[in-house]
Amino acid sequence: MIIIGLWLTPETNSLMIAYPTEEQVRTLPHDAECPCSRLSFPYGTFVTVNGTFHPICSSDFVSDRWIQMLFSASNATDLYSSDIRSIGNSLFQILASLCRLSEKRFQTGLDSLYTSQFISPSVLYDNLLQSMIEAYILEFQLTLSFLFQSELNLFGEMMFANQLIPALDSTLSLYYYDQIYAESTELSILERAFLEANGSYCYCTRTYSCTEQMGIYPVAVANSSYPEYIDVSIWNISGLVSSCTAMHSLLQSTLECFYNQTCLNTTVSYFDTQENFTAMPIPESSQFQLNSTVQSIVNRLMLEQLTYNVSYKQYFNQCIPLSCTYIMVQRRSFGYILTKIIGLLGGLTITLGILVPATVRYIRNRRLAIQSAHRTSLRYKIIEYKSRLSHILSELNFFETRTNDDRYIHHERRITRIFVLLLGISFTVVVIYFLSTKDIYQKTVPHPTESVYLQLKTKYNDDATCSCTQLSTSFGKFISITPTYHPICSSDFVSDDWLNFLALFTSYMTISGLRYQKNFVTQFSILNIFCTNAAQTVEDARGVFLENRYVTSEVVDGSTFQEHFSSLVEQWKLTTQNQYQRLIELIQQTTQGNRLASYLQNVDFRLNLTTKEMFYQPLNYSNCSCELSGLCSMSIEYPSARSSVFDNFGRHLEYPNLLVGCFPVAALFQSELIGLTNQTYVDQIVDSLSTVLLDYTPPKNFTALDLTDQEKTEQVGSIVNRLMINSWNVTVSFPAYFNSCSPICTYEYTSYRSAIVVLSVVIGVFGGLSRCLKLIISILITFIEDIMKINSFNSIFQFFKCIFDVHDDQTRTNRLHFIFLLSITMIVYLISYLPVQTKTTLINQPSRLLHEDLLQKYSDTLECSCSKISIDYRSFITIQPRFHPLCSSELVSDDWIMYVYKRTNESFVLAQNQLLSAFCQLSERTVNDTLSQFITSSYVNTRLMSSDALNEQIQQLVEQFGQSTAQSFIDTLDFIRHMTAKNTLLNMYSTNWKYEPIKFNSRYWNYHTFSLQYNQCDCGLSSTCTQSIGNITLGCLPLDGLLQSTIGFLYDQQYVDSNEEFQALNASFYQSQFNYNSTVKFLLEKLFVEEYLTNVSYENYFNQCHVSTCSYSYYGNGNLMDTTLLVIELFGGLIIISLWITAGFIKLYQYLRRRCLSTESS
Repeated sequence: MIIIGLWLTPETNSLMIAYPTEEQVRTLPHDAECPCSRLSFPYGTFVTVNGTFHPICSSDFVSDRWIQMLFSASNATDLYSSDIRSIGNSLFQILASLCRLSEKRFQTGLDSLYTSQFISPSVLYDNLLQSMIEAYILEFQLTLSFLFQSELNLFGEMMFANQLIPALDSTLSLYYYDQIYAESTELSILERAFLEANGSYCYCTRTYSCTEQMGIYPVAVANSSYPEYIDVSIWNISGLVSSCTAMHSLLQSTLECFYNQTCLNTTVSYFDTQENFTAMPIPESSQFQLNSTVQSIVNRLMLEQLTYNVSYKQYFNQCIPLSCTYIMVQRRSFGYILTKIIGLLGGLTITLGILVPATVRYIRNRRLAIQSAHRTSLRYKIIEYKSRLSHILSELNFFETRTNDDRYIHHERRITRIFVLLLGISFTVVVIYFLSTKDIYQKTVPHPTESVYLQLKTKYNDDATCSCTQLSTSFGKFISITPTYHPICSSDFVSDDWLNFLALFTSYMTISGLRYQKNFVTQFSILNIFCTNAAQTVEDARGVFLENRYVTSEVVDGSTFQEHFSSLVEQWKLTTQNQYQRLIELIQQTTQGNRLASYLQNVDFRLNLTTKEMFYQPLNYSNCSCELSGLCSMSIEYPSARSSVFDNFGRHLEYPNLLVGCFPVAALFQSELIGLTNQTYVDQIVDSLSTVLLDYTPPKNFTALDLTDQEKTEQVGSIVNRLMINSWNVTVSFPAYFNSCSPICTYEYTSYRSAIVVLSVVIGVFGGLSRCLKLIISILITFIEDIMKINSFNSIFQFFKCIFDVHDDQTRTNRLHFIFLLSITMIVYLISYLPVQTKTTLINQPSRLLHEDLLQKYSDTLECSCSKISIDYRSFITIQPRFHPLCSSELVSDDWIMYVYKRTNESFVLAQNQLLSAFCQLSERTVNDTLSQFITSSYVNTRLMSSDALNEQIQQLVEQFGQSTAQSFIDTLDFIRHMTAKNTLLNMYSTNWKYEPIKFNSRYWNYHTFSLQYNQCDCGLSSTCTQSIGNITLGCLPLDGLLQSTIGFLYDQQYVDSNEEFQALNASFYQSQFNYNSTVKFLLEKLFVEEYLTNVSYENYFNQCHVSTCSYSYYGNGNLMDTTLLVIELFGGLIIISLWITAGFIKLYQYLRRRCLSTESS
């Protein structure tokens, strides 16, 4: 029964495998700990990702020959704006750019992914690794698509908000009138209008969502001032629509015609070309429909399919675990049961040898007592039993011999008492040792409730692990994010009623040519644009964030979970706001730096009466020229209720703190909303405008804003920079995560050994100790007696001779028995002690010095757990970027810009210097903001890192940070450059497109544009055309020339300032990775950063970690105490077994001897 009980009772063993193979790791339990010898390694070492793009990106329709055909159409800008021969070149250049930008964005993102460090403290199992990479790839794809989509949308919105002018007459047309009778000439601007199905008109100055069919139109229509005649197209191209800009035309179009060879051939037939173009084949399967808009394709980064492969073998080879430690719960082994049988054999033999005779004697005595029927009192029985027990103990003799010598008998009884005393003491010590020793046990709780889980974690702490049955969970299942927007976004002042009311005022006042009133309306439209765009950006960003997946094999502790995701949400909010702010700043700076022309905002159209050429005249706001700065502004004016539409501006009232300027967005960002908080003032504005509109009655009463004192004086730019959000409501639900995880919990606990184990050990030890002590004492007694008989040297010789002298068969048997017993005991001892075993040592809250000592000795197996697994980087890291000296020199100061403005007549040079200064500021702000965000994020790791590993990982993170920050900046800048150029946006210097001179024999002329060339490179085909003149590099736009310029001239004092009022750069004062021949583009690709000075304080990291425990495993021999006790436990059984072996051996010997003698006698 004892053996069956032992076999049914499971045992828990801690095992370790040195240098495990991949096959071995796959067979280990999931709670096995296999620390990687390399904590981090690049994703690219074991992950491959492939992207397949939409067929349009590999088709003829993004090729140079297709675009060249579209561009070569004669008098393209003379044609109607909805004619593909007019707008087609720009439209397909944008399409080609979107393809190239998408592919580049995907490739740079992929390069960043491949070089990013995958942190793996321990070996991950195949399914967990697959889930983690799947989640990472999903986040990678969603993030890239979101950023690309948000850049495209915001660029389009700001292009409209700033009223930028394309060269293709797609938003407005410029006309010249020669009025013979009035003997005067004047310019007239006609805003493009689209006839809608309901008979109304859609104007590009109010929205860019206007559309009409794109096709082939007769030339006569191009000179028509009346939009009613636009329906006379010769050929309609299915899927393509025309809008206010080439970009908006493309995004609202579909590619249906380009899947149809007939439609394509018909379209090409209207061009003078011999080229052949092939329609795209209709795909058998695609995530896009044939009638999908280009916008929907771009929203997915134009990716048709994304596949990835994870090589577990390569991952394992990168991890290279040195050892694996795991807990194994299983039935006891055959070897263990066999040792218990041997131990019990000896113990039960002695125990039963004592108990059975005593029991038999008791039964016999009981029967005799019953037969005698002699009843005695209880007192007499006690006295009798006491007397009998005293007699038994006094005559107890375990060393009884056949001698009748009283002296020897007395001596044997004294030795027996010593034996019993020693046996009692030894047995008591062993029993106490076994009873006080605890074993590790493991128990599993399937799918516990949250309360049960918390109880387990409270009671067993780190010894309780709960493995998730659902490894991957989307953030949206346990995170809720709800923004509260600024009151302006839900107010009447961005409503359709207010904007439509102001639109009437705009139409009326535009006839009189009053620019300020138009801006009054524009600013509220921009507010509406940013409210809508910010809300859409937040919604898209939130959708991407909540679609990310949280992959974990074990339930994360509740407080750690809350801390981690609260930090993660804060990082997401900062990232989203910073990206939005940087994108706006970059668009604004490039727009202002390129001096893009804004309709009736920063330039007036002027006519040279002598040459009949049209040119731009920069406007002034409060004595600030838009040629010098794009930030010039002044307060908006609106007509008073007593003025008429023909009054001059002196009769107008001023709107406080609402500004207009060279660019509407820049002016609005400097404005405040305080005027809209006064109901009396709002009513005054409405009354004044209604009176001007000939007593027009507004559709409703408009309610003033209810703002706090701080919100009243906050600039609109500050509001926009935080995505128009006043507050966030974030909820992170641990119960929702726990339920999604659906864990199975296993906990380990230490407990006293089970009764069946203790009983088997006690019986075995009792038998072993009794026989061992009896044998030892018998040998000692015999030895002492023989020594006492020695009285001469000859006696000593006879004594040692007797030891090896064999007199009879019994002596021979005894000696052989002793040899077998000694041999088997030694073998058992060596087998138990010598084999190498895994030993694990646990140390609570070690000091740093102790940790360093342990790390030197047990670096392969040492593992230390942090009680604080989320540590702010700023608590142990300082990172200081060192920028190129240019960005801290006088050559980017406002004084230098003013000096250049006064010194040179080249406005192009002024613009480039302003751009260079702006890029320095933007780079520093981008790096510092991103670095601040990185430093305030958390370093999450459950284990303490070594100093070398931590430094290596931080250096990799900083290097990756620098590369990703710079790459993100450059990608956004490239996107803005391409969209600016491909949308043919005019600039006030006319360096990319220019209006054609008037034919002198014409009294009515519709101005058209033509593109300029630099070094035989046409700005209508490429945005990178440049031409060097001395130290100046000209280009289609100031930015294009600046990027190709070198910084060598900034080291030339004669060029910078011969009067030495401003000092040139001095290369001898510092070391730099940039040289004289470095281009501005190369500096921008590094964000002007020379290096990142990083300091990692391991002491602070160690203190922040709050090491709870350290454990290390090593190989060693068995425990000396346990081995000794095992031998003692087995000794009783071994005596019997060795006796059986001896008897068998003697019988075999006698049998063989008899056969030999009988053979000889016969």
